[in-house]
Amino acid sequence: MKQGKLTLMMTLLLVGFVPLICSILVSSVANYVVSKSNLEEDTYEKLHFAADGLRQYYEWDILNTEEGAAYEHDYVDSLKEFDVDMTLFLGDTRYITSTKKENGERNEGTQMDSAIWARVSSGEHVTAKNVQVGVNKYYVYYMPIYDANNQICGAAWAGTPMSDVRAALTKDIVRSILLAIAQLVIFGVVISLVANLIKKRIMNVANDVKLMASGDLSSDDDLHAAIFEVDRFGRDVMN
Repeated sequence: MKQGKLTLMMTLLLVGFVPLICSILVSSVANYVVSKSNLEEDTYEKLHFAADGLRQYYEWDILNTEEGAAYEHDYVDSLKEFDVDMTLFLGDTRYITSTKKENGERNEGTQMDSAIWARVSSGEHVTAKNVQVGVNKYYVYYMPIYDANNQICGAAWAGTPMSDVRAALTKDIVRSILLAIAQLVIFGVVISLVANLIKKRIMNVANDVKLMASGDLSSDDDLHAAIFEVDRFGRDVMN
């Protein structure tokens, strides 16, 4: 073999593996994009329901009592086990919250981001990610709360730490990588077996041609092959 030339086996393996690897890479990237989009969509939907539940929980107090919302933490802490924090805002100020400061105290008495409050106070439901609250960055959902005069008096907030969403996405990525490796191994074995079979048949024909060229007609190799062109070539040589 001359230097730089591809062997038959190398050529057959390249023909099989290059499209396979490209297909796996494309499908893996597409799966990552779809998984991330679906995961973020599901996260915001979950936060919407959490914020709406918080709004409804305190709505009667806000609409019907002079004292407003009762100061207690049972409800805002009720979804912590599902990685959801909640906060009741009065105006732009955190009144009751499950989020914590670095010292472990509840992050109450602090203000909402002014740009977000401007949108909420105009009646908009606001979703965002990478929002710093206390010690964590969150995917968040803000829902306006109205008083008895139908004026916006605060907001219901729900958030999921971004680290939790990233962990779920990482789990999906690892699962996709393991699936891709399994596909590569399974189809790689099949490609190698088929390539080796093709090589063996072609090499048998080549060896018999070499023997015939030297005047040796004693070969009785079975040159039948599953591939039509290789089978025909073998039959033509022997006939």
